[in-house]
Amino acid sequence: MMRQPQPGENVVITNTDWSPSTWDDVGESESLAYNISKIYAEKAIWEWADRNKPSFNLTTIHPSMVLGPFISDSLVGHSFTGSNSIYASVLYGDITSREFVSNPAISCVHVNDVAAFHHLALEKSNLNGQRVLIAGPILSGQDVLNVVNERIPKLNGTIPVGDPSRKLSVDSAVNFDMSRSLELVGGYTLHDPKDAFVDLVNQFICVNGSL
Repeated sequence: MMRQPQPGENVVITNTDWSPSTWDDVGESESLAYNISKIYAEKAIWEWADRNKPSFNLTTIHPSMVLGPFISDSLVGHSFTGSNSIYASVLYGDITSREFVSNPAISCVHVNDVAAFHHLALEKSNLNGQRVLIAGPILSGQDVLNVVNERIPKLNGTIPVGDPSRKLSVDSAVNFDMSRSLELVGGYTLHDPKDAFVDLVNQFICVNGSL
């Protein structure tokens, strides 16, 4: 959870940043309640650890938007869910439209990288007491259309094309600096989140027979 940049502003998030949002910002929004609850949950566990000095290590992992297939086909439903559904929504648009799909446009990370960093937190003692940020490149709706049309050709003509010639252009953005995370783990190369989305779509089609 982070504050949204103002027009023309570029915000850089590091592992030391906390969202300024509070319960007072929730109002009637269930999604905001869910998001802000994560802030309070993390603060609570750090405060508990400080008071109780547990014998186990504590590390919190902070990914940006997580994309990718399920660990098991048995978990795949008849519709996309969670963060995957935000990007999957562009696949169900008007296939005759040439509108540039600029939304969503969010930093994304492959689910395999999120799993890997959880494993690294168990292996590397220097991650104890650390907040670890994981963030990949900004992925737009048009990026999703481009890669799915290119790499799953059987969907050509059934999903939108958008305007592949257009490049994402934003006058404000949230960027992530995960240099501290990479330093802590001794270096790591992130997977391309577009690969994660292609794997997700292929898994969904395999289970359901179609989109």
